[in-house]
Amino acid sequence: MANLDPSVLGQDPWMAFIHLLKRTEPLLAVLEVAEELVRGGHPVPDDAWILAAGQQSPSWHQYTVLFLSLRKSSSENVRAHITEAPKGGELYERIRQRLLESEG
Repeated sequence: MANLDPSVLGQDPWMAFIHLLKRTEPLLAVLEVAEELVRGGHPVPDDAWILAAGQQSPSWHQYTVLFLSLRKSSSENVRAHITEAPKGGELYERIRQRLLESEG
């Protein structure tokens, strides 16, 4: 998916990816695919996309926080989004904490 042209997919690769997730994937697998998207030339979506996607469901909210962890920097616009995300497992919470510390 990371190397496919969006016109072939019929949508943005990030949107295609998030629609494939079924809330049962291991966290590391989600991060691995997301990293491949970034390496494939598809930067993490902008704040508006992240915030809108995060409102779709608690799972999508958590996924978007993971996606934010792949940005080189995040804006203050997403701090509340990160803080208000549903609780997750130990690794997820470490990622969230690191994001909050890097922005604070």
